[in-house]
Amino acid sequence: MSSQERLNSLLKTEIAKIVNQEIIIPGVLLTVLRVSSDDRGSFLKVELSILPSTKAGTVLSSLRKNSKSIAKKLQTKTRLKRIPKLDWNLDLYNSTDYELDIIFKQIEDEKNE
Repeated sequence: MSSQERLNSLLKTEIAKIVNQEIIIPGVLLTVLRVSSDDRGSFLKVELSILPSTKAGTVLSSLRKNSKSIAKKLQTKTRLKRIPKLDWNLDLYNSTDYELDIIFKQIEDEKNE
């Protein structure tokens, strides 16, 4: 594993911890899938899975609004001198999202019956 891969893995773990503490939206499952930085180190692409997908806009908006706060906490936890700009992206290629949305809807419907 290269040093870049190790750094991305560390950043993924720490971002996941911070995000799950900072962004609390009831009934939403937020997962950090991948973290990758560009060649210059100016952007950090964070790919997310958000369930149910109908809440994706709300979650992404909240993440973008809190990016600076999340970056500061990330810098403190990792002791890196500089944290690249966080670029939040929804993983649109995760085929299980749709299936899980259906299951969550069925569970919600059963609760309401």
